[in-house]
Amino acid sequence: MNSSSVNDPFSVLGMRRSFAISMTELRQSMLRQAVALHPDRFPEPVQREAAERQMAMVTAASTELGDPERRARALMRLAVGESGQPEPKMDQAFLMEMLELRDAGDSSPVREMQQGIVAQIAAFFEECPNALTAPASTPIERPSADARLGGPAQTPDWAYLRALLSKHRYLTRLLAQLEGRPDRG
Repeated sequence: MNSSSVNDPFSVLGMRRSFAISMTELRQSMLRQAVALHPDRFPEPVQREAAERQMAMVTAASTELGDPERRARALMRLAVGESGQPEPKMDQAFLMEMLELRDAGDSSPVREMQQGIVAQIAAFFEECPNALTAPASTPIERPSADARLGGPAQTPDWAYLRALLSKHRYLTRLLAQLEGRPDRG
């Protein structure tokens, strides 16, 4: 079972939908589920098999929420559904910078860029707190200068988030190459 088979990883783990979840909170939720689904609690083979399937879903949900990119993709999927749109194309300047960084062979600036992208993803969800519960076509209140001055509410820019997630994925793969680790995709 892969992580994409879990429709709502937050509900599987009994967590609130938020990008800003702590790893401690995630670990505690998973442990709570693991205790409740432990095979020793189910003497009947049918019940035990059902608990094992549920535990596989818990593990997949935990894996999905433990990675910032996958967590953001899950939140976007829950807010607007599967987009069916191709990944956005990277801009030339970004690609050239990545080539230069790869040629330099130093992972430090790549890691810093990746952390910056994660901060931008977090800011996206902080600016659109209702994005996680409102339908995609509903204007979302954003704490921006326009909103404070009584300007119109804005809908979340999901294309912008998709572009950030693509950059994050690219940086993750580049880091894996530079550090000699296998790419986990």
